[in-house]
Amino acid sequence: MADGAVNIRGQQPRERVPWSDTELNAIVDVYLRMLELEKASQPYVKAEYNREVQSRTGRARGSVEYKFQNISHVLNEAKQPYIEGYKPAANVQAALRPVVLNRIYGISSEQAGQPIGTPSSGDPLRDYRRRYAGVCLDPVLRKAVEKAAVEQATEYYEDQGYKVEDVGLTHSFDLRAIRDGVERHIEVKGSQVYIEKIQLTRNEVLHARDFENTDLVIVRNVPWERQPNGAISTHPGVMEVLMNWRPAEAKLRATTFEYLLD
Repeated sequence: MADGAVNIRGQQPRERVPWSDTELNAIVDVYLRMLELEKASQPYVKAEYNREVQSRTGRARGSVEYKFQNISHVLNEAKQPYIEGYKPAANVQAALRPVVLNRIYGISSEQAGQPIGTPSSGDPLRDYRRRYAGVCLDPVLRKAVEKAAVEQATEYYEDQGYKVEDVGLTHSFDLRAIRDGVERHIEVKGSQVYIEKIQLTRNEVLHARDFENTDLVIVRNVPWERQPNGAISTHPGVMEVLMNWRPAEAKLRATTFEYLLD
């Protein structure tokens, strides 16, 4: 035993203890931040991010490095870009795969061992960024999450005394809420994962700028389960309400353009 080391009977050395869900989420978060920087061709120092994981988990440098390689393996399996400096290592802890796949696809633990059939745009980086923004390419899951978010927003405004109508099929916003003669228009965005950005249509932006009483409701981390018959059941997520929302020009990014041919 090395000088200064302490061996406690019945207690496993730290590096032999499987990583907890909290630790796995921490290291996946750090890895994906590095990946974004790498794909944007921005410089970063891997050692600094390794030290961040060490401080958040108490794990040794070598253990963190190997877990980064495990994350690369899961991303490579899913045909997603990974950090070239962390070559895929196949001996993956079972609990890691669902954590990674939940971040990029919204795939549950039960589905994590199944083949991934989500269609690709043909651009791996674009696919990754879409998912990081909370875009779900599974149409059944996407519809279920959107419905859950609208229902949660509806319940919130009804509890505030509003009469609420779902107008999403015919208008450029999702809900019309009226109380004491005052009308509010509500744009609702939902995701099965934590999101830092949302997708907006041109009409949604224009309407929010033109109609004064427009609110933006974000429902993140909507819990979900896929039933044996393929249907999706959901539960309330974490909701944030932005009253009198105006899309700020500085926060908007063009993702597509229309090009007129001569």
